[in-house]
Amino acid sequence: MKILSFIFMAIFALTINASPSADRRIVDGEQVIPGTVTHQAVLSFINSGFLFAGGSIISVSHVLTVATYLIGRGHNSIGITVGATYLPASTEYRSDLIVIHHDYDRSLNINNIAIVRSFQHFELNHFVRPIVLGTSVISPGTSARISGFGATSTTKGPDSHILHVKNVDMAVGHRADR
Repeated sequence: MKILSFIFMAIFALTINASPSADRRIVDGEQVIPGTVTHQAVLSFINSGFLFAGGSIISVSHVLTVATYLIGRGHNSIGITVGATYLPASTEYRSDLIVIHHDYDRSLNINNIAIVRSFQHFELNHFVRPIVLGTSVISPGTSARISGFGATSTTKGPDSHILHVKNVDMAVGHRADR
């Protein structure tokens, strides 16, 4: 699971920051061209529609995400949106299983990783595809592409309902919420 945690941090750590005290921002990001970020998923609470985290599609029915907001939530309360570049999107899948890393520690914000399984398989197409996971070790300074629906400025403000991307240099070993 440590390898999976590392891959998660290298690919997804900044997609949408779900730490309750952290800013959720894709500052200076660019609007996504539909069909270019096919692995993006958005998790929401079904009853309220509140978008709480992003994730990466890793199979036809699984999304890799953060554990922060999944603690104490029933699997049937989570909606999964895939293939969207604008929100709200019309297609939402329901989850039927949540697996949180067994060593997740909310107070230390370590092993903040989870897998959410969709009750139905995602319809794979030009806009929805699992991410291709790397097999090599990521070095500090390696360029990575992040994506998300977070706010697009450094000042407090609403999150964007348009998917954005940005290239950033990886800081391996650092907390994702900084």
